[in-house]
Amino acid sequence: MIASPIPRVSCGWVQRNAISVACLVACVFWVSAVAAQISPGPLSKYHESLNGTFKCTQCHQFGGSSPQFKCLDCHKEIAARISSGRGFHAGVVRKTDGSQTCRTCHGEHYGADVQLIKWIPSQQKFDHSRTGWPLVGHHAQQTCSKCHTPEKMVAEERSVIKIQNVSQSFLGLNRNCLNCHKDHHQGKFGTDCSKCHTPMDWKGAKEGFDHAKTGYPLTGLHTKVDCIKCHTPGDDGKARFVELKHDDCLDCHKSPHGTAFRDRACSSCHTTEGFKHAIPKNFDHSRTKFALVGKHATLECEKCHQGGSFGKPLQFALCSNCHNPSPHAQQFAARADGGECSACHDEKGFKPTKFVVANHAQTKYPLEGKHATLECAKCHVPAQVITVTSNPTVYRLKFAACNDCHQDKHRKQFVDAPYLNRCQICHTVTGFNPSKFNVDAHKATRYPLLGAHIKVECDACHKLPGVKDTEQALQFKFNDMSCTACHKDPHKDEFHDIQIKLTKAGTPAGCEACHTLDSWQATKGFDHSTTRFSLLGGHRTAKCADCHKPQSVEGKLVNADFHVVPNKCETCHVDVHGAQFNAGEDAKDCSPCHNSFRWKPATFDHDTQSSYKLLGEHRDVPCAKCHFSVRTIATKPVLFYKPLSTECSACHGNKKMKELEEAE
Repeated sequence: MIASPIPRVSCGWVQRNAISVACLVACVFWVSAVAAQISPGPLSKYHESLNGTFKCTQCHQFGGSSPQFKCLDCHKEIAARISSGRGFHAGVVRKTDGSQTCRTCHGEHYGADVQLIKWIPSQQKFDHSRTGWPLVGHHAQQTCSKCHTPEKMVAEERSVIKIQNVSQSFLGLNRNCLNCHKDHHQGKFGTDCSKCHTPMDWKGAKEGFDHAKTGYPLTGLHTKVDCIKCHTPGDDGKARFVELKHDDCLDCHKSPHGTAFRDRACSSCHTTEGFKHAIPKNFDHSRTKFALVGKHATLECEKCHQGGSFGKPLQFALCSNCHNPSPHAQQFAARADGGECSACHDEKGFKPTKFVVANHAQTKYPLEGKHATLECAKCHVPAQVITVTSNPTVYRLKFAACNDCHQDKHRKQFVDAPYLNRCQICHTVTGFNPSKFNVDAHKATRYPLLGAHIKVECDACHKLPGVKDTEQALQFKFNDMSCTACHKDPHKDEFHDIQIKLTKAGTPAGCEACHTLDSWQATKGFDHSTTRFSLLGGHRTAKCADCHKPQSVEGKLVNADFHVVPNKCETCHVDVHGAQFNAGEDAKDCSPCHNSFRWKPATFDHDTQSSYKLLGEHRDVPCAKCHFSVRTIATKPVLFYKPLSTECSACHGNKKMKELEEAE
């Protein structure tokens, strides 16, 4: 038999060495756990030389309460930039944090192929201004690799970059313009391109470039000319910036006058402000037959001297010699002067006209009131026809009626007689508001103003509800002129039958059946006898609200219901007898003893209305001699009337009776 390679262990041995076996297993697991803690994963290919359990301390510092990193101990080119405050890392890494911040953008132990740079949010959207070099203008359109190349790095900084493939680094770039751009000026203006150029526009000179410091200060329109217009290419095909001729205008400009004025310099008539717009400095036009004044003095010469021909004679006796055709389309041709412009205008300008309010008084329509303050264009507007002169302003206007010019703001309410849309009946030229239509004028209408209506503002009646406050919202013609057309009926049509009764004039009485126009609260003797309850005796002096109780918390009579008032005494008056005279549960009638004219004395007939007839001396005895007992009925003291004892001793010999007799 072939011996087993595995030694046989007896049960006794296992029992004797159980503790040693357990320790061995525990050690195996501990070593595995420690290894996992020391190296959570393989390093990237850039740090592969640092792989291994015993090289951890080259990047990590142990012993503290939290992990410490030593990135800047190795990457000294980054540390130098942070220390000097240069570049991107100086802006994101505080000197006090050191290497601790590196892991925000750089992570390790994720495998050999992982990229160590974590772009936030991405490489394409990276904010380059955080490097201290914002990308603006044409720089913003370039790719990273266009600028970040080894040959464009500063040699001293390139030598200390740790990465083996320097072309993958973004550090050490030389910021001098000539590091990327070719010097087209061949060193004539130094190496600082930013003095004249910006990344926004390389071809144009930098805004603010002071050309006055050169031998030719730029003035007038020269300041708006592109540089290349003057700095044209030389024989070598490159723009020339030195040794340019500029002593005479003709060095750059061609004379438009041909051989004329050859004996005079251009500057004697022109300035750099503009060849056409400037007035000759030394040429005195007043020496000619037509002095230039007003607007004429600002005209370009070619406006009159067309084609630059100054020797050709011009006609200028009349304005129309030049200003033709007339912008007024011959509207003034019938005038004595034939419509000569100078009657209304002068050289100071076509507007404003010399024709003022005083001149307008000589026309068929003098300007008065508000019309005198209007601008001419408010009335004299362009015609709606196309003519040779486009849309000429109309000066011959209709003015017989106001609405020849003004819109009818009252929506044709006054078209019919007697007004016939004659605005002057209510308005004047001094102003549309206020109207001159007053209370007296209102008397001639179908609704003369009387009483309190005299003090009411016009808008309170003539303004349409819910419409904006304009003249268009005013209503002047009413089909319904009853009170309720304007006033809300607070009685909810309780008095409809009274209101529809016709007056002597043949019109419904309306609210005036009870109220007056002087005041709503004042009534004019409402005839209560026409109701189910005539007012007699003391009822005549009672206030309406004493019987017609208001049904609102305000306690206003207007809120009372006038049709539900009961007409029995007990509904208004308190039964002071404690229901002694009730014939039944609901029979509470005061009329057998009292009436509306007086409460006392009562009309009670003791002989017919009681079981005890008063005979003899009893007829003259006052009621209180017998009825003096007071009893409490329903918690109230009440003078007791019945039933009383008919025995003589009940009254005679009674102590109370004796007191009454003695009092008499």
